[in-house]
Amino acid sequence: MTVSEQNDLAVGRLCENVERLRTGRGLTLGGLSEQTGVPRRILAEMAKGRLPRSFTVEMLLRLACFFQARPADLLEENPAANGGEK
Repeated sequence: MTVSEQNDLAVGRLCENVERLRTGRGLTLGGLSEQTGVPRRILAEMAKGRLPRSFTVEMLLRLACFFQARPADLLEENPAANGGEK
């Protein structure tokens, strides 16, 4: 698998996991944005499975902290730490 393909998989998993965790908590995009400081427009793109170039490691850390997960957990296909959704 190429690095590009690995990147695409990781981006897809990150977007899917954040969306699953967000909806599992009953949060709107705006609500998650307010709680984490990650801009709503970034979260809206992620909800569509796209990661904007302006996404930063700090945003990943903010999301992981909010969902009580390790950043790596958000990149996994079947994350063990699901912010309380085991």
